[in-house]
Amino acid sequence: MITMDFKINPEYSGMFRKPSEEALSEIENSIRTCGQMYPILVNRNGVVLDGHTRLDICKKIGLTPNVEVKDFATAEEERVFVIDANVRRRQLSQYDKILLAIELSKMYKGKKDQIEIANIVGMSPRSLRRGLRVNRIAPDIVKDWVKNGEIDLHTADTLITSDRNIDTINTLVKQGDYETLEKIKNDKISLAYVATVVARKEDSSKP
Repeated sequence: MITMDFKINPEYSGMFRKPSEEALSEIENSIRTCGQMYPILVNRNGVVLDGHTRLDICKKIGLTPNVEVKDFATAEEERVFVIDANVRRRQLSQYDKILLAIELSKMYKGKKDQIEIANIVGMSPRSLRRGLRVNRIAPDIVKDWVKNGEIDLHTADTLITSDRNIDTINTLVKQGDYETLEKIKNDKISLAYVATVVARKEDSSKP
């Protein structure tokens, strides 16, 4: 078993959202019961490429981590491996894939087009376009619904088809009208109808 001083690259450790407390507990219980089934992957300098969560748990419970060293010809080759290893192993949400696609776009700096990036993260180009639009212009509450799996990207995209819709959602948030927002989220009431009601109230309040 390899022993070494582990180094953390913030680019790699911050590339994916951390597991929930529930998921962390499940991983810890699995390692305590069955041992560390998957090795911590590091490069020749000890930088962790995959297995940040497993490493933290091993340290917590006093288990010497099982390590596998990977070697790469270039830094870009290493980054691609990190992304591929995590995408294949993790159950990434739609929103996680969108955030990853944004990071990939920055990393590749135009060397890969949107179709290629969509393929890497496991999305259709159409879904990726929707997701990027949601991330760019949707109110935070709509993004949170997607992040939490309460609505999908298609539904989120339909909620931001116009500035009027976006303004209405922002107004409801500002007013603290979460009851109406819940109804919109669950398709119990039309956003178009709510937008009309909100506009009428605003017009009636004008001097």
